[in-house]
Amino acid sequence: MAVFKCKMCGGMLELNENSSIATCEYCGTMQTIPRIVKLIGH
Repeated sequence: MAVFKCKMCGGMLELNENSSIATCEYCGTMQTIPRIVKLIGH
């Protein structure tokens, strides 16, 4: 399982299975998850 950190604050990103966007649990910043990561998860 991959761990992703926010580019803005370093917090953990909440990943949604059917979305290419992750939201930081701490600052709320939304970030696009790379396509290769989405393919690995399926």
